[in-house]
Amino acid sequence: MALLDVVIDYDCNLKCTYCTITDEMRRRGLDAKEVAGHIEEAARRGVRSLSITGGEPTIRRELIPLVRFASGRGFDDIKVQSNGLMFSDRDYLDRMLDAGATRFHVSVHGHTGSDSAPYSAITQGGDESHELMLEGITNLVAAGTRPTADMIVMRATHEGLLDGVKDLHGRGVTSFTLWLVSLTDQNKPNLESLPKITEMVGSMTRCMDYAREHDLEMLSLHVPRCFIPGYEDHVYHPGFQEDVHVVTPDAVFQLSSSRLSGQTKTDRCEGCKWFDECPGLRDDYLERWGDAELTAVP
Repeated sequence: MALLDVVIDYDCNLKCTYCTITDEMRRRGLDAKEVAGHIEEAARRGVRSLSITGGEPTIRRELIPLVRFASGRGFDDIKVQSNGLMFSDRDYLDRMLDAGATRFHVSVHGHTGSDSAPYSAITQGGDESHELMLEGITNLVAAGTRPTADMIVMRATHEGLLDGVKDLHGRGVTSFTLWLVSLTDQNKPNLESLPKITEMVGSMTRCMDYAREHDLEMLSLHVPRCFIPGYEDHVYHPGFQEDVHVVTPDAVFQLSSSRLSGQTKTDRCEGCKWFDECPGLRDDYLERWGDAELTAVP
């Protein structure tokens, strides 16, 4: 599937502790006319899937007009990736849906349930932001969409992942993605945020067990299959063997070449049954922990 992935802006109304975006990057964004030009060009190539993210795209007034513009150019799969705060405004959400948005991913990083403290500590948005995020999810479910909850996997969150999944499932969420934290840019010095995958994999597979028991969609991003034997069907490597064209305020590139995607296979990968279906580990992970955890699956 061909996908146009647009990072419309680096700015955000939260400031998550693990975020890779620097204060200087937050001052950079794409002009709406430039975004429209990329949408137009992709439409001419026959692309019909669009993802708009950031930063936080909903703080841009041009977002809804751009969604409407893409819909008018034939895009029938339009995803908005957001922290969900603006979706607490049902009128705003209805206008987004009317413009043509079809899919929503909501960052719920640190959410474990009714206790707002873990979420607030990570997003630095306070209790109010936690309430707005949950109201946004409630509105998305009530509007008949199927929002996906994006959950960051790192030292401060992995033990609470299952509690968060259970709580959100109770609120009507049936789709989840588990994102491995990245040590790049702003978060590069925060080495303690990224423990070894083998230390966190039990928390992840417990979520996958719950997903299987309740027929939920649960995908793990950036973790090779060899780390979670028996759960390989939950593994997803964004941009690997896919045509994902990324546009950011800084560059235009294929997602497969991004620092946030798997990039490197080592000698320990030789002979693995998943070799051709796996991009390997991210370089920031290898720099932190090396490849000793990798085990080729015969």
